[in-house]
Amino acid sequence: MSAPTTNQNTENQSQPSQIVGNIKQYAGIAEETIGNALGSQAWTDSGKQLKEEGLQEIQKAKEVTAQAAPNKTNANVNSVVGGIKEEVGNLLGNAEMATSGAQQRQKGHTEYEAAKAGEYLEGAGDAVRGKVEGTVGKLVGDEEAQAHAEQLHLSGKQAMQLNEPK
Repeated sequence: MSAPTTNQNTENQSQPSQIVGNIKQYAGIAEETIGNALGSQAWTDSGKQLKEEGLQEIQKAKEVTAQAAPNKTNANVNSVVGGIKEEVGNLLGNAEMATSGAQQRQKGHTEYEAAKAGEYLEGAGDAVRGKVEGTVGKLVGDEEAQAHAEQLHLSGKQAMQLNEPK
């Protein structure tokens, strides 16, 4: 029995995908598990490689998302600067400056809430991935994988709690 080949089409995409990365990772875990059960080193090695490709794709997707996504620091800067502009505009009787500041402050607030939502969803994904990896680790008797999965799950839950919508 020869090792299955992976489809390389996903590497030609312009944007990495967390979904594709997760699919590759779980397929790799399954393939590695089957290889171990059958005593097939080719399947085991192929599964390990596919799992690693999935992890790399997830990391790349997170990096791209982090660069394009709203972030709390930028949001706070916009909110504070906008608030100052608004107050100065009001003090000076400059309605245009006050309006511009109010808009910038609101934009900052909106970006902050969007960043929180993104971090909440990322945490939810990590929590779910931790549960799935833990289950797989338990099935194959890999205590190290179970411990890592539990940490990922707890980290995801913590991110969810810190960014819970109000």
